[in-house]
Amino acid sequence: MAKELYKKHQDDKYLKLLVRDYLRIKSIDKAQFYYTLLKDKRGIENPKEVQRVLLANRYLKEKNLKEAARAIKKISNQKLKAKFSTRLDILRKNSAKDRLLNYSRAKEYKKCSAFATKLIRSYGDKDIDRIGGWCAFNAKQYKEAEVFFERIVEKDAEDADLYALALNAEKSHNNTKAIESLERIKNPYQKPEQILSLYVDLDQTRNAKELLQEMKDSQERDSLIRKVNKSNKKESHIHQVVGGFSYYRNKGEKGENYLELTSMPLDIGYLSQDGRYYWYGEIDFLHISNGHTVSSDGIEATFGFKSDDFHIEMGFTPLGMEVSPALTAKFYTHYSWNQWDIHGAVEQQSIKESSLSYIGQKVSYAGERYRWGRILKRGATLGISYDGDATYSLDLFYYPKIFGENIIENSEKKVSASAIYHTTTDYFAFMDWGMVLIYDAFEKNSNFFTYGYGGYFSPEKFLLATAVVDIGDYISEDT
Repeated sequence: MAKELYKKHQDDKYLKLLVRDYLRIKSIDKAQFYYTLLKDKRGIENPKEVQRVLLANRYLKEKNLKEAARAIKKISNQKLKAKFSTRLDILRKNSAKDRLLNYSRAKEYKKCSAFATKLIRSYGDKDIDRIGGWCAFNAKQYKEAEVFFERIVEKDAEDADLYALALNAEKSHNNTKAIESLERIKNPYQKPEQILSLYVDLDQTRNAKELLQEMKDSQERDSLIRKVNKSNKKESHIHQVVGGFSYYRNKGEKGENYLELTSMPLDIGYLSQDGRYYWYGEIDFLHISNGHTVSSDGIEATFGFKSDDFHIEMGFTPLGMEVSPALTAKFYTHYSWNQWDIHGAVEQQSIKESSLSYIGQKVSYAGERYRWGRILKRGATLGISYDGDATYSLDLFYYPKIFGENIIENSEKKVSASAIYHTTTDYFAFMDWGMVLIYDAFEKNSNFFTYGYGGYFSPEKFLLATAVVDIGDYISEDT
């Protein structure tokens, strides 16, 4: 009844009755609507202006932004117009944030990043920057992400945003900026694991250790110490061109299992911009001797590709030796969940135990030349491991074909199990100890050096149980 009377007479007293009636029946939204109208129409005598205000208010309540903008444009009262325009801007910003969040939840990161870039021109809002930054990061658009995160940090350098900037810089291989951003974090102990992990990825284990020293003794601290210590043994990949010199000698009877290997390696590595792929090549200039009848120079090469999920490698045994070279290859893959890892490989690799097994040899007898050796093993491996406070692993090896130039073929079955405990030491870069068990069985014993044999350790049954202690430390401020 009050509603009909208001439509007919446009009198405020009927609006008050409407608010009262809706409150009585607990229709809060409608009561709020008419109460807002009652406040907004004070001082408005023109019935048409009242209708415009009513319409604008209704569209704003319905979040119909397009129609609300049209209705507000028609309002003559500048004070009311400004008030409704402010409400419209807030709704537009919130609607834009919702759209950004929907893109992010749907993992449409490129759309999210592009839309955030457009919004920033209209709204200088750090929430939009934050959402846009993480969307650009997840889309691997690290330059765009840096712009978003930098803008937040310039206004208000919160720890979470400094961490985001550091993480993004690490992914784009700007390690200097990443370290600077981490060092600006005021309270690194709120999320120590994330910050320590990033220091580890940046090969800044010393910084991680210093952070740990400020933490109170706890299970969390012990767990983080183990994580940092284990990282010192982790293989890291960077852009590199590295040369060097190495010398190796397997002491034994000269002319047989004695092996002297001098090498000048040249290693080249390239890491992709997102850090996911690594290409490498290794060329070794070799001098190999068995201390008696063999003294040869040659070249060995290996080329490979690594990602987070698999590893492919191809190469060849040394060129320029008595026995022609052969192809070597390996394909490795793994699957991880939580702290478990299942891994497997198929491969063909040389056996570098003696000059006979590694490069082969030749002899002349009664005017004839005899070449033999240069052994390859072809097969597969399968293993499972658990990595926590200790690392437990079980690996199975099967090489159905071990072959070479003019030698008897062989096969091998092998099982390896280990349990390695990671000590929570503050005195070394890492200190591990544990046990290793190996069972190895070859079909034939080929550990002889006469024609037809391979000259490599090949017991028909072999069992090894050994204790392992592995300690490492820093030798300078940087290594």
